Amino acid sequence: MLLCGWLVLLPVQAEGEQNQQAAKIHFDLGETHYRLGRFEAARKEYTLAYEATPLAGFLFNIGQCHRQLGEYDRALFFFQGYLRDKPKARRRPLVEKLITEIKEKIKAQKTVLVPLPAAKSPDPQALINLPLPAKPEDSAQPGQPRFYQSWWFWTLIGGVAVAVTAGTTFAVSSQDDRLILPTGSLGTLDRRRP
Repeated sequence: MLLCGWLVLLPVQAEGEQNQQAAKIHFDLGETHYRLGRFEAARKEYTLAYEATPLAGFLFNIGQCHRQLGEYDRALFFFQGYLRDKPKARRRPLVEKLITEIKEKIKAQKTVLVPLPAAKSPDPQALINLPLPAKPEDSAQPGQPRFYQSWWFWTLIGGVAVAVTAGTTFAVSSQDDRLILPTGSLGTLDRRRP
């Protein structure tokens, strides 16, 4: 009878050794990933190691990965699980310090992230009438016309055009060979003759 009980324990022992070997392999891979800063991959390996052999130390490592990834709620969960599974851990002061820091970070995140009221769906007609966004190179203030849209600009352009046209006309007409002297009520005054 005793021999039968021992034969039943052999497969359980062999399975336990396989689980420990698998846990060691996953732990080593997790350590490599963690040292290289690949915290997501490290977290997966530590999780597989914990599933193979549920040791409290793996919970600490998983919590560290979540902390490095900025997933503070998850990190807090795993650090608290580590302390629950191993209440007399030699790392307890460090873990308690990490838990305090994480709680402060979670509190800071919650104070910064204030939920906004639910937005109403916009009126389609209002979307059609929305003004186009201003281009960064536009220097005009909103509501003021650009200089080329002002009346004074076009008046100035018109005046310059009239002056150029008049000057050109005078220059072309003064090249005529005959001289036309102005006549008045006193007659023509010609000072060309001495």
